[in-house]
Amino acid sequence: MVYKSEKLLIKISAILGIINLVLLLIGGYVLEAFSDEPKFADMLARYGLTGVDNIFKFSFIIMLILRIIVILILFMIAKKLDKNNYKTYGILSIVIGIISYKWLLGYLSSILLIIAGILILVNSKKTTEQSK
Repeated sequence: MVYKSEKLLIKISAILGIINLVLLLIGGYVLEAFSDEPKFADMLARYGLTGVDNIFKFSFIIMLILRIIVILILFMIAKKLDKNNYKTYGILSIVIGIISYKWLLGYLSSILLIIAGILILVNSKKTTEQSK
């Protein structure tokens, strides 16, 4: 069985993750650019922050690296998905969708991943029942 729609959903999810990554990079650069502005510093001070510190920069870099790794895994799943390893990649896409719901890919990408994983598992059960 060819998993065309499932592969497409996984690729769309990865592409949305890339768009999310680019927007995060732009937001990080804007935050860095405005961190020296007095109005921005006052706004941060109201929330108890003292500007863009090293811990924020380190966590930002870690988050970027994790997003890139997840996006690469998604493209790998979409490329290697076939009838021999459908259960592994179906469960893997569901797990990645659940884990990366808020922080790594965003809501829409994670929902598409979960749907693709469910479709992979449901369609594979249909094909195994038909082959018996």
